[in-house]
Amino acid sequence: MFLILVWGILLSGIFRVFSYKSSMIVTLLLMAAYVEYGRFLLNSENIWMPLAIPMLQAVSVLLLQSIGHFLRVGKVSGKYIPKAVFDDNTRNPDAMNQYGILMHGVCMATDAGQYTALSETINPLQLHKVMNDYYAAIFPSVKSRRGLISDVIGDAMLAVWANKKIDIKLRHDACHAALEIKSAIARFNDSSQYHLATRMGLHYGEMRMGNVGSVEHYEYRAVGDTVNTATRIEGLNKLLGTRILVSAPVIEGLPGFFSRELGIFLLKGKANTVKIYELIGQVDEVAQTQTHWSHLSTAFASALDLFKDQQLQQALDEFHLINKTYPNDGPTRFYISYLQNKLCVSSESNSSEQPSKEHAAIIDVGKITT
Repeated sequence: MFLILVWGILLSGIFRVFSYKSSMIVTLLLMAAYVEYGRFLLNSENIWMPLAIPMLQAVSVLLLQSIGHFLRVGKVSGKYIPKAVFDDNTRNPDAMNQYGILMHGVCMATDAGQYTALSETINPLQLHKVMNDYYAAIFPSVKSRRGLISDVIGDAMLAVWANKKIDIKLRHDACHAALEIKSAIARFNDSSQYHLATRMGLHYGEMRMGNVGSVEHYEYRAVGDTVNTATRIEGLNKLLGTRILVSAPVIEGLPGFFSRELGIFLLKGKANTVKIYELIGQVDEVAQTQTHWSHLSTAFASALDLFKDQQLQQALDEFHLINKTYPNDGPTRFYISYLQNKLCVSSESNSSEQPSKEHAAIIDVGKITT
């Protein structure tokens, strides 16, 4: 009885000390050594060692520890990759080097302002806690709206809403998530001593969802121009003084949301232009609580039409009028600065060649930022 008790404690202790794989190997070796030692005692000393119960103990421990291990693996893996992806890869690990699946959907890129300055002023442990609290505030909005958190690097998050088929609900969920994140960040900043103003950029298009890497290491990622464009749109917030920017493919034809067009931009490093909108809120909420948005959007649209029509001085005058009423509006301040520089350059230029109205209305971000 003492032998059986000690044997059981030994088997259980092995799995607490070693990794699962090492514990399995050690347990199997101990089982083989026990059987061999029992045979040796029987042949040399005529001592009959207990065999059935210790072997049953060992098999039971292996079975229970294996079940517990795979339950823990499933729980932990779900924190990193979607369950369906984990299940597919475990069923067919040799297919992990394939080039993903073509999807249609929305990519959201986020970035927290003042993160670099914050990382220089507090120690890594404090920063770790702040960022965990920060992501705890924004992740639920992505998850509850059926999005996938594809990547997290420092203060930046990349989330994806994707499907093999074109589905308007993906755009709907992504826009709702963006607005919910905006509200969640406001609550986070109110309750935390460290404020992280978050900017978001959303773009819709094709992407491939799959494992990126090599046989040494894979990560489940979205790959494609949609991802790159979303990150560029997110960066445009800093220039325009906005919080949520979306491309035309995301918001056009999508009911229930209040937005305003901000112009056509050639994003830095890109060859194709993108029409950009500011996502302000849901129509019902804006109508009830933020009526000034309606007046601002109407005036802004009128000034933007003058800009597109290349009536630059008239557009500048309109933006100045808007700025008097809404001095904190970032896009208005941007256009005032942009038009002043453009008019100054035009007056100094002797070139007789004038670009077409369509081309002149495009704002090349690369030429106005470094």
